[in-house]
Amino acid sequence: MSTIEAAAGIYRIANAHMSDLIRRATVERGHDPRKFVLFAFGGAGPVHAGRYTEDLGIKQVVIPLTASVHGATGLISSDVLYEYGRSDHLIAPFDLERLNQNFSLLIAQARRDLESRGFKAADIEIVRSLDMRYRYQVHELTLSLPASTDHLQEKDLGKLYDDFHELYEKSYGQGSGYREAGMEVMTFRLTARGRLKKPNIARHLVAGNDSAQAVKSHRLVYFEEYRDLVDTAIYDFNKMKPGHEVTGPAIIETPVTTIVVNPKDHAFMDEFRNVRIELGR
Repeated sequence: MSTIEAAAGIYRIANAHMSDLIRRATVERGHDPRKFVLFAFGGAGPVHAGRYTEDLGIKQVVIPLTASVHGATGLISSDVLYEYGRSDHLIAPFDLERLNQNFSLLIAQARRDLESRGFKAADIEIVRSLDMRYRYQVHELTLSLPASTDHLQEKDLGKLYDDFHELYEKSYGQGSGYREAGMEVMTFRLTARGRLKKPNIARHLVAGNDSAQAVKSHRLVYFEEYRDLVDTAIYDFNKMKPGHEVTGPAIIETPVTTIVVNPKDHAFMDEFRNVRIELGR
């Protein structure tokens, strides 16, 4: 085995591991990966994505403009969340005053915490929920409450009971609900969201599909299909424009990552300057 063949073997093993991990997150949870588009980010992700998606039957890969810093971009632009909980055991029919009192304590704490972080009242969103179960059973479900009112009313309780029964049967199967056992609340929960300003994502005009001007060089690259080094066009991402198309085998080099377009695959840049790879075209 030559050095290049050994490197190709390492690459195949790494891709197989990635494919297995995605299979666990999809097939083993009842999802068909062929119905999904893969969002590939990170500094090295776009080097591998075209290969392990092929094993999974996924037909399209999206590499975002922000590839290597995409996680960090999400972190600094995600809303601030605080979560609170309060244990209190109530048996249906629930005491409305006690329900509202428990939530009022949590809401007051949440508003104090977010306002101390600089959020104004208009930027704070409160979501209340209850951990409920049928009496004497162990399966608890978290049921979100309407956000339209600060205080629950009597009319809301009937809907709460019906919603729990419906959610239980969706979760555990038709006929699994047991209203006759009665219902009980175990925990009061509250999620408080401080909304941050989101990035302004620019949309660009789509140009023609000719990407010849973005080719900066050619070099020999190893691809499994040929089991050899083949002359491959190297594209400069910064010279590509939305609408430009690239047919594999090709390499697109960006300042933050390297995108491999395998033989028989086809790539293009969309209006947000993301690169999309269509497999097996």
